[in-house]
Amino acid sequence: ILPMLGLRRVSPIGAKFLRPVSYFPSRKVFQNPTIQPVRLFCGGNDDPETPEKPAKQQPKKYDYWKLGFINLIRNPKDNKHFFYRPADADIEGHNVCVVYDRKPKAKKHFLILPTMLIQHYKNLNETHIELLQEMRDVAHQVVKEQKETEEGKDMTFKIGFQAIPGMLQIHLHVVSDDFDSIYMKNKRHWNTFNTEFFVSPDLLIDQLKKQGHVQLDEVHYNTIIKQPLACPHCKVKIPRLPDLMTHLSQG
Repeated sequence: ILPMLGLRRVSPIGAKFLRPVSYFPSRKVFQNPTIQPVRLFCGGNDDPETPEKPAKQQPKKYDYWKLGFINLIRNPKDNKHFFYRPADADIEGHNVCVVYDRKPKAKKHFLILPTMLIQHYKNLNETHIELLQEMRDVAHQVVKEQKETEEGKDMTFKIGFQAIPGMLQIHLHVVSDDFDSIYMKNKRHWNTFNTEFFVSPDLLIDQLKKQGHVQLDEVHYNTIIKQPLACPHCKVKIPRLPDLMTHLSQG
């Protein structure tokens, strides 16, 4: 068995001591080139002609949470508790629906969704002008209804699209400007609704009328969303969101 492993005895007395073939190759190894020496006690890749196997890459995880709004309009009956209008979640025959935001950024936070699948602004064209106008009009109707309630009569509201939405399916926000919510957690949340990042529906409608498509500068809006926090009234910059909220509560 020793010649097969490419090993030999080093002395009659020390026959049990074996050495790697790389140090003491047996005569048979040189005589028969078909016998490959076995390297013992060595690690790594010793054959320069055999490339190392590339490290196995982890599969990229898909952000399935982005499909939440699509699930709402595809399975409305399973999500009836999220619907403001129609209250029974029967969206057949409706161009748009109104749902409650699952993680509201203020005391009142609604979303106006088209019931047809429109995942991105780039999917919009001049045939969708009336749809966006209806979304805008429904948003104003929601504000009117909220102002007629005891809780909402003294509230003021904002209406707009996010310039770079985080979710698939276009959606128009109706949000009270108190931003009193446990889900208002960071600078990005605040800047989403209190900077140019929050885009009027009229901007999208005008672009569709003039050029037949929506074009928003992502580089510009990514800069806007990262800008320092600032009071929307006095414009003073405040580094931390809790400090900003305290500042606003003090009037």
